[in-house]
Amino acid sequence: MEMNVLGDLELWPGRLTLWRISVPGIDSWRPDPRRPSHVQEDHLCRFDNSQPAWLGVAFEWSGKVNTTALSKAILGWVDRHEALRCRFAKDGSVIHLATVGPGGGNTRPSRTR
Repeated sequence: MEMNVLGDLELWPGRLTLWRISVPGIDSWRPDPRRPSHVQEDHLCRFDNSQPAWLGVAFEWSGKVNTTALSKAILGWVDRHEALRCRFAKDGSVIHLATVGPGGGNTRPSRTR
């Protein structure tokens, strides 16, 4: 795995397809009594609450992309990694954690140029 800052990437002409994971309804999120991990807490303490955080992943390949298969793979990845199914809320210095179980999200690709 290679991790880069978006501004450091050499971008080539091509097609960009975006996927956003969404959870249908606030009722899907369950309060979780656990504390955020050390890494999550450190990250949360570094950003301003008014700015959303996001995770981006890039793949390069030639040929046609099977968006249905890639959507299924992305959801499988999210289902296997609970850290990708967490949301946090800060109340002063206290961080509250909520999680959604595997299979609780959905995604659809949206294309942009």
